[in-house]
Amino acid sequence: MKATLVIEKIENLITIKGENKARAGAQQGDIGLIKKGVIAVEGDRIIYVGQGNLPENIQVDENTVIINGEGKTVTPGLIDSHTHLVHGGSREHELSMKLEGKGYLEILAAGGGIHSTVRATADATFEDLYIKAKKSLDIMLSYGVTTVEAKSGYGIGDFQTELKQIEVANKLNEDHPVDLISTFMGAHAIPTDYKDNPELFVDKLINEMIPEIAEKKLAKF
Repeated sequence: MKATLVIEKIENLITIKGENKARAGAQQGDIGLIKKGVIAVEGDRIIYVGQGNLPENIQVDENTVIINGEGKTVTPGLIDSHTHLVHGGSREHELSMKLEGKGYLEILAAGGGIHSTVRATADATFEDLYIKAKKSLDIMLSYGVTTVEAKSGYGIGDFQTELKQIEVANKLNEDHPVDLISTFMGAHAIPTDYKDNPELFVDKLINEMIPEIAEKKLAKF
């Protein structure tokens, strides 16, 4: 076997080795640590993980990228399993309000909270949302995140906004190194128009929105 990438002399190599299911409880403390580890990759496939030097059956040549891992920690790609990746606007200014002791309802009354995000997402174009979400993904990737779950949910009854969010996520999944898994969160909240008849909204969600999402294969969940 010929390696296209080798990371050697890794100070802390995290492998999560030895389980066939998700770890829980105290098991999460066992990270499968290898000191002074080495990894060999061929294309997009890991072909060797171990300690010390590569075995003789792993070949390298002048085209092999070799990275020195001294003083570094190498881990499997991180998974962010709960994000609202695609959205318009920003609520960072609300942090100072929270630090002043203002509650969520006060922030909502001041024009903040979820309603400000809903308005900004509805007003944003596909390109606006794409550029903003791509910037977030770039930052996440720089910290080692390789898979992201991305929800819709800021249409709150406006199905076209929900579709726009999911379509942006799907396009980013095609274009970006990070893998995106889409969730249709059409039931994020009861829309104002349906506050007196939520059952009607649930019927619309079940009989119109979800079938269209499923037919177009826009979301996994």
